[in-house]
Amino acid sequence: MRRLAIAMAVSIAMGAMDATPARAQPGSGSTSGDVSGDLEAAQAALSAAEYERAAEITGAIIRGGISRSDLTEAWRIRGLALFYLGRRAQSEQALLEFLKLDPDVIVDPALVPPELIAFIQDIRTRYATELDKYRPKPKRNRYWWLNLVPVAGQIQNGDTTKAWILGSSEGVLLAANVTTFVLLRSWCAADNVCEKDSGENRGNAARAARAINTASGAVLIGVTAYGVIDAFVGHRRISRRESESSRETMSVGVFPTNDGAFVGVGGQF
Repeated sequence: MRRLAIAMAVSIAMGAMDATPARAQPGSGSTSGDVSGDLEAAQAALSAAEYERAAEITGAIIRGGISRSDLTEAWRIRGLALFYLGRRAQSEQALLEFLKLDPDVIVDPALVPPELIAFIQDIRTRYATELDKYRPKPKRNRYWWLNLVPVAGQIQNGDTTKAWILGSSEGVLLAANVTTFVLLRSWCAADNVCEKDSGENRGNAARAARAINTASGAVLIGVTAYGVIDAFVGHRRISRRESESSRETMSVGVFPTNDGAFVGVGGQF
């Protein structure tokens, strides 16, 4: 019984030790987000031609949840290390993940040999279509005051169909309002007596024209007000969408290894 108790105590102690997270060595796969030391160690190993060490550290970094900028640097170092190790397929995958995070990066020829620059350029060329999906779209200049101009706000926001509908409606209403106004001015005198030159009374026609004039004017004001409000709402929606898309987002990469593959996740944490 005593031996059994001792064995159980040792087993429990070993289990407790296994459950304790360790973070003594660089590249241990920390999820704390502070991996600057690990990246420095990986870069130092790369500079010292310790490519296996650089690949090992970055492999552990990429497995953890880290920021986009740190993930970009980790993929870069890993891709270079694997290239120098002659593992071209894995290097290509790592550098592709690097380019997805920074599609327009410029490689310094003073720091990278020509064959590696050519290798990266070849990846960029072969995966050009895929990389375009990761390239941020240029922002269009938008002016808030255009929302006050009828249909100009919709055109600026890209709502061309709505611009056509609103523009056509406003055009018809404006034409009806102006036409009836001109008729009333030509039919009726200052004392609101509406007669032809022959003396025939135009009262009924004038009342109909006046009703159309009033209704078309009121509806025109309402449609114009709706267009202005809609333009500001669309402007705000697009601005919010662009603001959200410019933030750092999660990035996921699948990286093959000799033992299988692992998924690297990066973003804001």
